Amino acid sequence: QMLKNKDIPESGSRGTILLSPRYDPKKWSKKTLFLQYVNSLLDIMIPDVPKVRSSLKDPEVLFLGPDENTAGDFPSTAAHFARSLGYNQWKSLTTGKQAEDGGIPHDTYGMTTTSVRAYVE
Repeated sequence: QMLKNKDIPESGSRGTILLSPRYDPKKWSKKTLFLQYVNSLLDIMIPDVPKVRSSLKDPEVLFLGPDENTAGDFPSTAAHFARSLGYNQWKSLTTGKQAEDGGIPHDTYGMTTTSVRAYVE
């Protein structure tokens, strides 16, 4: 695995959604909670969102990269949600998207720079 992923930087962090003990699954779906999480991230990534203050000189850019086969259709849903809010880089917000949303099937082409280049060509 380490040789296969040798060209991929091993940096970043994990995001966690901590639910209230009062969470009611009949009222809020997991997808709704996920989109609220994505919305909070987009608030800091989309310039000039009202009531969001940033002291950064450059735009904040985050990428969501779930482990393979763990996220279902959530990556595509997040990308479409970002597009609906006007985020210009919506296609690059997540990995693991469906092919029709610009996703590259990593199980077919691997996860290295060389294989992504071969897929694009």
